[in-house]
Amino acid sequence: MSRFVAAAAALVLLGCGDDTGPLCQDPDPSITPAETRTLTIGDSSGPWTDGQEVPLVWGGQGGIMITPVLRIEGGATPSDEPLCVLVTLVNETDVEEAAPGLERLRVLDARDGGWESDPLEDFLGFAPSPFIGQQLTIEVTVIDQDSTFEATGSVTVTLAAPT
Repeated sequence: MSRFVAAAAALVLLGCGDDTGPLCQDPDPSITPAETRTLTIGDSSGPWTDGQEVPLVWGGQGGIMITPVLRIEGGATPSDEPLCVLVTLVNETDVEEAAPGLERLRVLDARDGGWESDPLEDFLGFAPSPFIGQQLTIEVTVIDQDSTFEATGSVTVTLAAPT
């Protein structure tokens, strides 16, 4: 649990990057979302399952990362507008040099009765070797801009060499 607290505290140091331009704003922290929805974490081919091997990805600046796609079920129709959300992602692993996660404003697109993100760049570190074969638990909370709902999910994957 102390690793989780340390990771959450480190998120404050990373700040809240705005990947949305002027379209979105942070949810109002004084409002508790009234509804909870299902969130899945995966990639373009579907949700990841516990224990699944997920390949590391080289970033454009030489870092190593994974690139999860988030999907929130329910509520969206094909004509719905994009959804502005605050994404908080926490990485839990025994690899000491692992980055703690991210907190970002994102725009999710309405798809198949839900909303889906583009791949997130979840930076882990600068070298793949300490991560290969290790487990990583990804815990995600998403709150919509109007604070009407939140969605949470987690998955534990095994990290594989970059492809």
